[in-house]
Amino acid sequence: MRTVNRLIAAVLALGLIAAGLLSVAEVVLATLGLAPLVVPYESWLDTARGSAYGDRWVIVAAIALVALGLVLIVLQLLRRPPLSYSLLNKHDGAEAQIDRRSLEQVAARAARDVDGVQKARCRATRSRLAVNATTGRDEIIGLDDKIRAAVEDRLQALEPARAITVAVKVQSPSAR
Repeated sequence: MRTVNRLIAAVLALGLIAAGLLSVAEVVLATLGLAPLVVPYESWLDTARGSAYGDRWVIVAAIALVALGLVLIVLQLLRRPPLSYSLLNKHDGAEAQIDRRSLEQVAARAARDVDGVQKARCRATRSRLAVNATTGRDEIIGLDDKIRAAVEDRLQALEPARAITVAVKVQSPSAR
């Protein structure tokens, strides 16, 4: 659902940008006394002045806009199921899961436990865990491997049902 929302937002944003740029161009052309570029605003204005609120096309346009607004509201109100990771069954076939935020916190703690790591943040997707670590050291060679090993060890202890790839990025004071 997040992808659908982002796609709708991107399309609406591009449409609004295009409409804004077109409006500016039309205003400039009208100010200069030139013919309209795309929008025949004179004929539209005449049509709008000759129409009543009860006309069929006005009602259809209003219903379409209200329906579009309601669809957008419903898409935002629908609750997305949280991203969770299944863990291997431990006892009597009971299914165990860990949610995305908890997995991120566990991985960040494992990364912070590595000597030299001052701060660590993690972002998880379905199959990937991105670890961003900050260190106070100027020399960071090999630190990413230590962080990856620590996080992978912690993940192995959780026993996820699917493999999760760990990607590590380390920042040092000299890189900032």
